[in-house]
Amino acid sequence: MANTDTVIANATGQTVREDIQTNLQALKSNNSTGTTPTGTSLISYMSWANTSTNQYQVHNSSAFLPVVDISTGTSAGTHIAKPGTTAIPGYRFLNSSGSVVESGMGLPSDTRLGFFIAGSEKLSLESTGALGIGTTSPTDKLTVAGNATIIQTNTDAILNISATASDSSKNAYIDFVADTTYTDYGLRIIRDGGGANSNSVIAHRGTGSLKLDTDEAAPIIFTTNTADRWKVNENGAFVWSAHTGSLGSADASGVVVPRGIISKTGSNVGATTLGNVYNFYWNSSNQLKCWIDETDVGQVSGPSSDYRVKQNITTQTESGINKIKKLRPVTYQYQNYSVFKADGVTREGFIAHEIQEVIPSGADGVKDGDSIQSLNVDAIVSVLTKALQEAVAKIETLETKVAALEGS
Repeated sequence: MANTDTVIANATGQTVREDIQTNLQALKSNNSTGTTPTGTSLISYMSWANTSTNQYQVHNSSAFLPVVDISTGTSAGTHIAKPGTTAIPGYRFLNSSGSVVESGMGLPSDTRLGFFIAGSEKLSLESTGALGIGTTSPTDKLTVAGNATIIQTNTDAILNISATASDSSKNAYIDFVADTTYTDYGLRIIRDGGGANSNSVIAHRGTGSLKLDTDEAAPIIFTTNTADRWKVNENGAFVWSAHTGSLGSADASGVVVPRGIISKTGSNVGATTLGNVYNFYWNSSNQLKCWIDETDVGQVSGPSSDYRVKQNITTQTESGINKIKKLRPVTYQYQNYSVFKADGVTREGFIAHEIQEVIPSGADGVKDGDSIQSLNVDAIVSVLTKALQEAVAKIETLETKVAALEGS
């Protein structure tokens, strides 16, 4: 039915009746036609059933805008709105006073459905199914970004899940379910309702592993009091960061600290915890060295004597007695130096650099060097044995001569 200009002609009765009939038919069919009403037939705020697009449209004094689908298909009767903008959403709401509020729902792009409040897109749903809070470009199923929060405003990305404000004793938690055994939760992240200093817990159920995983070359770091303490680096090494804090009585059961090990004077709980840290280091000279704090205190024990770790083995030919005669046995007392403390005890021994002058391999380090010199007992005992063998040979020769004289 063609649309009409709604004018009743001033003419003969037949013409007037036809104009009245035409206008009634147009009203009855909502001006249904496949051609946009124009000219004198166009009246502001008139409705038009567009038979070309199967849409019911209303004129807003500038153009016809679709409002309802009038097709015969499954979409018939559904509402139609413009995509809209942040300032004027396709679907918008009125406030209590009746004026337009820039809040509602729209389609800011062909692939994104947006929800707007006060002229700002707060929630975005992509055609991929990704949901964004505070971002119009969500990349995951749920992306929270910027200063978007659930409970409070923050400059960081945050999803704030809180117990009721009236009862802080309640726990706040997120549950994850991915099996049919633990249908309430298999993994739970908890902030218990213990007040201002509540505990935080990651609870895992089942006999499967609880893993901390980095899929790229990245470390896993444990932090306390805003400082990094322990780290599993990207190569799997377990590393301790610098530690300067003191150890309380609760820590005395055995502690590993960054620069070494702190031991106790026994295995019982009340044993004294020693204040110095120590480390062991296997150096390139096949020696196990000991460090106390920052001081190299020397070799822990003699090197291995297994033939399988030695080559170019020859019997000593130099006189052991001549070497021993050059050594200076001394008595001494420790003095306060580095980690060593004066104790007033007199001991027997040698001076390392003096041994080294006679038996080069008999001491480690160098005189007045960075590390404390220590003796290599294996080398000294070897020379002593050579000297003793020489002495025994001379004694046996003398005994033979004495026996010959006594028998003559």
